[in-house]
Amino acid sequence: MKNFISIFFAILLFYTANCQDISGKWNGYLYQDAGGLKRKYDFSMNLNQTENQISGYSKIALMDNKKIFGVISLKGKIKNSKFDFEEISIIEQGTGNINVSWCIKKGTLIYSQKGKTATIQGDWSSTFPNNCSPGSIVLTKNNNKKHKDNSNKEGKKGN
Repeated sequence: MKNFISIFFAILLFYTANCQDISGKWNGYLYQDAGGLKRKYDFSMNLNQTENQISGYSKIALMDNKKIFGVISLKGKIKNSKFDFEEISIIEQGTGNINVSWCIKKGTLIYSQKGKTATIQGDWSSTFPNNCSPGSIVLTKNNNKKHKDNSNKEGKKGN
């Protein structure tokens, strides 16, 4: 019986490790090597997953001026803990009075989870427009589906 339970949990762990659902809004930062407009940007991805196929969009904005932003459609695939993505085209942008050409990015982000916080992070590169310095992305999402936190229920009154 102990062997059966051990095998059951091993299969369950393998199944859940290979079937992450990364749907939802991920928030964090995009870092760009020297040569870009800035070194750090606010960055998010809003993702929809069907089986291993991903669709959605990313949003990039200057940290000191949110009116300068780009929203870019994307597609990708996830296998095991590896999310390969490719942006497709700019669907909305605000450029203020500066000349901005947003990089159309592609890359591989690795999924991990610690407690309730899930993370996707990795490197990105771009071939459009020319002279677009590469960098890295770090995004997080609070994952309430798998872990329920009851720590705030005790002793909390009001809102």
